[in-house]
Amino acid sequence: MASGGITSLGVGSGLELQSMLEQLREVDSKPIETKKTKQTELNQKVEEFNSIKSSLLSIRSKALELSLGSNFIDKKASVSGTSINATSVSGAREISHSVNVTSLATNSTWASEGVSSKTASIASEAGTFSYKLGQTGSTISLDISSGTTLQGLVDKINSDKSNPGVIATIADTGFGDNPYKLVLSSKNTGEENRITMESQLSGLKLTETNGAGRLPPVSDSPVTIGANNPITVGVGAIPVSDNGITISATDPPVSISEAGGNNKIVFRERLESGELGEEKTATIADGDYTDGNALAAAIKSAMEAASTNGTKFAVGFDSVTGKFTINEDGATLHELQIAWDKSNAASALGFDAKADIYKPYGNQDNNKIVFRERLANGELGEEKTATIADGNYTNGDELAAAIKSAMESASTNGTRFSVLFNSDTKKFTIKEDGSNLHELQIAWGKSSAASALGFDSTTDVYDPYNSKSILNAQFTVDGIDYQRQSNNEITDVVSGINLSLKETGSSSFNVDSDFEKVQTNLEEIVSTLNTLITDTKAKSKYDINNKEKGILFGESSVLRISEDIKTLMGQKFDAGGEISTLYDLGLEVEKDGTLSINTTTLQKAFSSNSEDVIKFFTGDSEKKRDGFGDMLYEKMTKYTGSTGLMTVEIDSAQARISKMDLEIQEDTKRLDQRYESLTKQFVKLDSFMSQMKSQSSFLDMMFNTNKKDK
Repeated sequence: MASGGITSLGVGSGLELQSMLEQLREVDSKPIETKKTKQTELNQKVEEFNSIKSSLLSIRSKALELSLGSNFIDKKASVSGTSINATSVSGAREISHSVNVTSLATNSTWASEGVSSKTASIASEAGTFSYKLGQTGSTISLDISSGTTLQGLVDKINSDKSNPGVIATIADTGFGDNPYKLVLSSKNTGEENRITMESQLSGLKLTETNGAGRLPPVSDSPVTIGANNPITVGVGAIPVSDNGITISATDPPVSISEAGGNNKIVFRERLESGELGEEKTATIADGDYTDGNALAAAIKSAMEAASTNGTKFAVGFDSVTGKFTINEDGATLHELQIAWDKSNAASALGFDAKADIYKPYGNQDNNKIVFRERLANGELGEEKTATIADGNYTNGDELAAAIKSAMESASTNGTRFSVLFNSDTKKFTIKEDGSNLHELQIAWGKSSAASALGFDSTTDVYDPYNSKSILNAQFTVDGIDYQRQSNNEITDVVSGINLSLKETGSSSFNVDSDFEKVQTNLEEIVSTLNTLITDTKAKSKYDINNKEKGILFGESSVLRISEDIKTLMGQKFDAGGEISTLYDLGLEVEKDGTLSINTTTLQKAFSSNSEDVIKFFTGDSEKKRDGFGDMLYEKMTKYTGSTGLMTVEIDSAQARISKMDLEIQEDTKRLDQRYESLTKQFVKLDSFMSQMKSQSSFLDMMFNTNKKDK
């Protein structure tokens, strides 16, 4: 009968028998509770031992990797330049390579003439539309019925099961009454994917747009030419405010004054004779200007008053952008220079005092086109410079005519040129107009007119107009010419290197030993050791104030582990090279006793002394010298092996825990038996006392009755 089954003990007698029984059991249970507390502490200690062992096993794993020579054979490629990407695959040699990409692999494309809509009929009668992909490809023929629409032809091409890899789309150019064009593109790049048209529909002619030879040089960026926005050639661009300013009656006006230090404009004038005049200072009239045009008029008046050549100036203000423009109004000046860095009015007028230092208005810096001509006999002529006539061009066709005249004047072969300006796209095209020229090369990188005409001076350098363009990627590696069908996954040029071509231009790459994994392993060893040091230190302390001891308090053998490893980390090894300690590789001891790796020192050792670094970690098998990796691995094995310190400590603690389990079970069993017997005795006592209480009550009643009778 368990003591827990008695719930009314003492009710009959009125004595606190249940409470007395529980208090007695609590006192007798203290030895068992003490053992349970000790068992809990041992379980916590086992957890800590397992955590330490896990950290040591992690260090051992990293040490093993450091000891293996196979981890030091990886190579990496570092690229200088933007034209390529290079990654190491396997077997790469440590050497530098130079790469020059002259053209990227491209898709073959054809485009049709324009039609009015996607649903417009492009076949007035039945016909055959046929093409092939690649020189050896089979001809693909499609029967086209009368009345087929542009969209219908696209769907028929794309849904054809025999389609070898040609994608048909519709381009909405947005130009004119017939903006829609059929575009055929090869799915993959390279000459093996060149599209060749075998037969076309009578109502829809396609021409090759990519791979058929370079198109005439065309402006990369649109240019604005008009009465309000002329292109000024030879005499430079009109100075315009860099930043818009607010001028109104409601907002704070622009206050110009001598006292405010913002009323001076410093400028110089160069006449057509070439003489550059002395600096002149225009003083704007003081005032609070709430109207941009009024301030522009004040600037004009000040500059004309300061001019010693009677120059007339035009100063404008755009109320939308809030910007000023300043230029000479007439033909007396050859060049206007405004020194905004010396002009205290610069900020008030929105000009940049640094960027606009003596920015020339007329220094003939945008009127040159440099080109070379190759005749049919193959001879490439010397560079010629076409000088576009100075002027403010408000009409694209006029500027195109000036370019044509300049290039024909510069040509020594009597070449006729065609220069056109597209008023819709705002772009120029330049080509030779005749048959005497085999190739036209325009060096936009050397041509000062490039920017004004919208050409890119970097991408259009010597871009031949008439040379045959191929779809393959073309590039050189170390001066040897190559071509490939694709721009990516080029693994058969440099052994062990995967090349990807990104853009035209020159790049280089170096192949070096890849020590990244080595550095990571070393850093992880240090990090794990630091955690071990700080954790064991914190858990081995005794808190005097709270009179509490850490879970590892007194475990001196375990606490020595981290210090032993620290000693090993700083130990000197005779590895047969200049690197003899981890301190040579950047190991440093911090003030708190933890370790760190100076990555700059480590990487410097990798790059300048890689062979000795490898020897230090892996040793020398021929000379029977162990490396640091071997030594650290063996040390960790002694701690974590079947007879290692941590294994012994864990096994010992678990054995004590198991023994305590048995002791607690036996003690609890004996305690239960004792209190089961004691409970029975208390039940009898309760019953006896209850009877005695009843008899006492009966006797009291009898005595009280006798007293009443008397």
